[in-house]
Amino acid sequence: MAGAPVHRSTLALLGSQTLEQKTRPAVSELEAALAREAALQRQLGEQAQRLMLAEEFEHRLLNGLQVICSLLSLQSRKAGTS
Repeated sequence: MAGAPVHRSTLALLGSQTLEQKTRPAVSELEAALAREAALQRQLGEQAQRLMLAEEFEHRLLNGLQVICSLLSLQSRKAGTS
């Protein structure tokens, strides 16, 4: 079973190109896509790190506020018993 006939000029063009010449555009596009993917992965990593730092900051802030509330509570109890 034969496929569609290939025009002679197409065969001549394909035959005159090396494999590297034939595949270079596809390889270049793939390399660019991989570079974009790597950049996106870096951005996601940076965003995850910023989120983790923000959560850690919030945790420490709330702990500090809890300590202040406890100290104020102790101080008010001490002042009430004096």
